Amino acid sequence: MIYAGFLKRTAALLIDICLLLGAFQVVSMMLLIAPLVLWEATALESWMVEAIMNRSYLLPLAGLVVTWLYYSCSEASSRQATAGKTLMKLRVSRLDGTRPGFGQATIRHFSKYLSALLMAGFIMAAFTRRKQALHDRIARCVVSEYQSANGPREVP
Repeated sequence: MIYAGFLKRTAALLIDICLLLGAFQVVSMMLLIAPLVLWEATALESWMVEAIMNRSYLLPLAGLVVTWLYYSCSEASSRQATAGKTLMKLRVSRLDGTRPGFGQATIRHFSKYLSALLMAGFIMAAFTRRKQALHDRIARCVVSEYQSANGPREVP
C-alpha cells in the first residue's frame, strides 16, 4: 500500500472544497432570490417574504449536513473516495485496507474539525509513518494511492 502524501491530499481537499462551495453558492443564491421573485410574481405580503428570508440561519446547518453526507457517503462507498480524491487517484480505507463503513467515515469526518482546530492535526500527515492526519488516526483509517488491477504503481 502506497500512502498518500500531504500535497496530494491537500490538492484533493481543495478540489472538494471548490465543488462544495460552488454548489452551496448556487443553492444559497436560489434560496435568497426565490422569495424576491415570488414577491414580484405574486401578491405575497412583505411580511411573508421576510418570514421566508429569515430562514437563512438554516443555510449553515444545511451546509454542515450536506458536507457530512458528501464525505461520509463518498468514503464509505465502493469508490472509497470523494470527487477530489478520485481525481487525485486516492482512496480511504481501514488500516487493513478494507472499505470503511459509514460510521467509521462519519467519525473520520467529524474528527477533521478537531484536526482543523489544532491545524497540527492536518500537518502531522506529513510526518507520520502511514502519513495519517489526526482524524485518520482517530478513525483508524489511512489514505492511499489507488492501485490499478494491473499491479502496484512503481515508485520513482
